[in-house]
Amino acid sequence: MDGPLLTLAAAHNAAARVKCIDCHIGADRKDYLVIKALAAWDTGRWVVGAYTDPGILRYPLGDRTCLKCHPDGGENPRVEKAFHNASYHRDPRNGCSECHRSHLKAPAETRFLLQALAKPLCDQCHQALLGIPSK
Repeated sequence: MDGPLLTLAAAHNAAARVKCIDCHIGADRKDYLVIKALAAWDTGRWVVGAYTDPGILRYPLGDRTCLKCHPDGGENPRVEKAFHNASYHRDPRNGCSECHRSHLKAPAETRFLLQALAKPLCDQCHQALLGIPSK
């Protein structure tokens, strides 16, 4: 866990020139329309002096936004023992952002995995496999 801390979003911009809107526009036509409507609403509120930053993403983008560019769900054919190559680690019960957050600083060498978020998820399955009751 040594090395510089970056955000996943910043790394995407640096490595692949991915701009904020590339993710924040969503993955499909419905996302696009909802997000444009929210932006229009926010613009109107800003014009009349009534805008406040919501502080949260009002329209969750979910895994579909990650999967539009990463359709393999994180599999890596160049690394034999890559985490997401194992079928049991591609289980849909956990979403991409449950372990990888776009705007929180994390080590690039761990693929922006946030251990504080991921470890409890790991423990749930691994303890269940061993028959240990979850806390």
